Amino acid sequence: MPEQGQYKLKLIYMTTIDFYKKNFVCDEITINRYKLETLIEPFCTRGLSDEQMQNLADEIHEESRRKIVSIDEPHLFARKKALNEVIDLTIYEVMRNQKVPEYLKCPEIDRYDICMLKIMNPVYDKYYGLNKEDMKKVNNWVREIESFLDVKPKEGDIVNFTSKYGDYHERTLLETHLKSDGLFKLCLLPQIPFAVKSDGKYQISSSGADFRTIDPELLVKKDTTYALFQDWGHRGPCSNGSIEFVAQVNLWEYKHPYPRYGDFSTNEYQKILLKKDNKGGYFGKDISFSTKKLLNEFMERFHGILFSGDSENQFILWCYKKQFLELAPIDWEMMKLTEYYAVIKNSHQKVKFEKDHDKHCVNFYYVETNK
Repeated sequence: MPEQGQYKLKLIYMTTIDFYKKNFVCDEITINRYKLETLIEPFCTRGLSDEQMQNLADEIHEESRRKIVSIDEPHLFARKKALNEVIDLTIYEVMRNQKVPEYLKCPEIDRYDICMLKIMNPVYDKYYGLNKEDMKKVNNWVREIESFLDVKPKEGDIVNFTSKYGDYHERTLLETHLKSDGLFKLCLLPQIPFAVKSDGKYQISSSGADFRTIDPELLVKKDTTYALFQDWGHRGPCSNGSIEFVAQVNLWEYKHPYPRYGDFSTNEYQKILLKKDNKGGYFGKDISFSTKKLLNEFMERFHGILFSGDSENQFILWCYKKQFLELAPIDWEMMKLTEYYAVIKNSHQKVKFEKDHDKHCVNFYYVETNK
């Protein structure tokens, strides 16, 4: 390609990125078209001028500031989370009040234009050039996949999976529907699935690791979420020839009907495999107790419960999770909590801790001293 042609293509690509990634700021509020186009319930922003985008940022700031005043949450991290939730909800409220089109309510509007696809697929665009044929194929897939929302489980849906032994996997892929017995195949570690047609019907073709077979009758609908798909572009199957896109799917929850450890799962608790040695001590991965007394002290602090394992000297310990949170010195001084020393980043540091019984977690707060 002549040098001048290459320059024009690069200029068009950079203009595309600038259009969707250009930030509109008002105090702590920052929005851009790409953010609004990729929300869980996305909005069509390609028809909004820069002036309209800035007005939206200003209004989101004003509305969220009014609501933030009423937040009564003394805990530092809980307050930050509450602030973010208020801002997220305010974005939806303002966008809807201003009647910005929503893709899910206006299926006739194409979810993707060539600009958005270029941002998501820069390698494909570099080698083959995204065109209208690619855009049409992707938008048709999005419409078909999203036509199955709020119905029974479908291939491509996302499942939060909890095994018989309490192991939790947050985003597993509902894969093949086994027609012989009505069960579904589930992939715990999926790669990006291909959207394909089989006998004129939508299916997915995927690969990954660690498969399970589940009864769809045990799935409980939780919400909707976004999932990543791909399909071959206009050049067909070839190196770097697939186009990735996002579509909304159903989100389900699956819990094994006969859990071995009751309501314990790694979603909310820490699971530790322990073995007992011939000296009366207990050891596991990155943890050990030389005596039963030390184990009991740990269980008391972290609200642990010990279960027998699969062999005589094997045990499963379920307990509260722990997380280490760095604070600014001024925030550290304001927290009136018990202090003691703990090993953080290979050094003994002074920490404060508190138990969050709702989240089954022990939070350890510290001030970084080695910066």
